[in-house]
Amino acid sequence: MRPLRAEHHIFGLQSDGGMLTYSVDRRFDETHAKNPLNIWTLQRQVPALKSFLGLWGRGRLSTDPEVASGWLGDVFLRISSGNIPSKSELQKAAFLILSLSPGRYLAKLRSNAAEFADAMTPQYRHLLSMVDLSLPPRSELIFHACHPDIYLWIPPTPERPKKLIVCFGTRKNTLNAPRPLVHFELAKADIGILYVGHRPDHDVSKGLIGRDLKSTAVLLLSITKQFGFEKLYGLGTSLGGYAALHYAPLMHFERVLNYSGMPIDHEQPVPRSSDRWLSEKNFPLDRILTVLSSSDNTDRRILDFYNGKGFETPRDWVSSPSHGSLTSSILERKFQTQLSWLIE
Repeated sequence: MRPLRAEHHIFGLQSDGGMLTYSVDRRFDETHAKNPLNIWTLQRQVPALKSFLGLWGRGRLSTDPEVASGWLGDVFLRISSGNIPSKSELQKAAFLILSLSPGRYLAKLRSNAAEFADAMTPQYRHLLSMVDLSLPPRSELIFHACHPDIYLWIPPTPERPKKLIVCFGTRKNTLNAPRPLVHFELAKADIGILYVGHRPDHDVSKGLIGRDLKSTAVLLLSITKQFGFEKLYGLGTSLGGYAALHYAPLMHFERVLNYSGMPIDHEQPVPRSSDRWLSEKNFPLDRILTVLSSSDNTDRRILDFYNGKGFETPRDWVSSPSHGSLTSSILERKFQTQLSWLIE
């Protein structure tokens, strides 16, 4: 019998309201509108995907300069032979691995921590040493490199789960750490995860490309309904926390995990749009857990703003000076407890 594999469904939105979809290991009978999107067009359109698939697969060396596995494999061969690459090469290799994050290369990075000591920030070195990388390769976030507008991941369970976490990222579509790396922690919940991206020049409070906020919520709800999810939970970091609080009433979230959510520039914490997301009338504040750093300057300004607006939700604190605080929550071993609160 073929072992169960995670399902991957990616959705690309078009400015005219259209949508392209692509699915892998779909085990049920959903019907998707036919469109020309397939793995070959994806690889042509997204060079980073070709690189990731080379890294995620067997990792064979390649003469194709567009396939990063060739160059990266050579970096580790030189390390194993004692011919340590330059610091700039090690930094490039670490960035590539952390950006694309296939587990086998994350493990290589971790096992060569001494050689990469000066190529990563102390926080990321510590984070990498703590994350459990035992997720099966086909359950990793294998289409992250495409940066899809919507990415639905469903764990390899005999029956589809009824619960779903809807994740909203930072300005750079991370989760305060590389999104695929955080996925290793999120996947432990063994429920569905919907990653909602955004485009840098588009205000997240106004919805996704080609749709306003309400019609975006309707689209997201139609996807969740199509796949049988009954209880939805919101999670967001920084700008993503702000987005999660906008979508909370529209998508009827059970609870929201808000990591330093705020539409701010670091120098001037002033909201760009309505304050309704801060109101009990918008969404019950006791169903929002707000996580902040007690020592980060940006988070302190966010806290002052919250207090001034009466945004009094349950709160949790991390001590590390890191805005967005999800990374610190993992480092301080609080993330899984926060996640349990979210989906209990």
